Amino acid sequence: YQASGKNNAAYDIFLVLYDAPTNPPVPGTTAIRKKLILPAGQAFVYEWPVGLTFAAGIGYAFTKLVADADTTVLVAGDITAFNLDYV
Repeated sequence: YQASGKNNAAYDIFLVLYDAPTNPPVPGTTAIRKKLILPAGQAFVYEWPVGLTFAAGIGYAFTKLVADADTTVLVAGDITAFNLDYV
């Protein structure tokens, strides 16, 4: 129902949610359920009042670039206080 945290980096980061039975998913090969932008240097909160449907499982990845197949590694501490709330 909610994703929240803080992007401490000086660049935007992308949170990619996957409907996948395994975590971590493989960017570029696992189907994307939703992609969210986490603005540089800001806290973020994304809410879904009625939730999101995931049939196989919830997988997620953080990427530096918007491309679906991006695998650019983040720097330690780029994202802090990350919470993914679900039922």
